[in-house]
Amino acid sequence: MVIPSYISDMEGKCSQPRKNGELVFQKPWEGKIFAMAVALNKRFLFPWDDFRDRLIEEITTAEKNNPDHETEKYYYEHWQKALEGVLIQKKIVPEEKITQIIEELKRCKEG
Repeated sequence: MVIPSYISDMEGKCSQPRKNGELVFQKPWEGKIFAMAVALNKRFLFPWDDFRDRLIEEITTAEKNNPDHETEKYYYEHWQKALEGVLIQKKIVPEEKITQIIEELKRCKEG
């Protein structure tokens, strides 16, 4: 998958976890949710800035609620919540369908 530079070069709170410059996914579901967001953006379903802003908001809220929050450890959970929010806000996917998708992702997380 070719990742546009405006995604791969995100900096600050929303920069993706990396090791030796390469993206790091601890579990398979993390790579899937990353690819899903990139693919939906490439299909012009939402502007990347909307997603990035939502991701920053998710991370900021988590850090505010827990000063010891390990953002890198939970990064893709924030990514997932940001994607859910954008999909619902833009009316791309109904909230009920998001709930189904989340349940499927939870099964992937466990497996």
